[in-house]
Amino acid sequence: MVEDIGYAYSKDGFNFTKFKGNPVIRHEDVPNCAAMAEVHFLIEYPRIYCYHTLRYRESPDQKNDAWFEESWIEHLGIQILEDKQE
Repeated sequence: MVEDIGYAYSKDGFNFTKFKGNPVIRHEDVPNCAAMAEVHFLIEYPRIYCYHTLRYRESPDQKNDAWFEESWIEHLGIQILEDKQE
């Protein structure tokens, strides 16, 4: 499973256009990240705070590998984007 964060925009709420610069946050840039899902965001311009479910590639505590393989371990992930085009 691979999930990154990207976005799309719409002028009418029905027809969406994907942003050409997607993904805006790549899972490869977050240590031990297998996927980022269920994204919500808060805009405090020029910053955008992305809150998401963080799914791991390997057991984050390095102690319970067998348990990790049989279940999902998820945490809250937070990524911050900043628009530097002011």
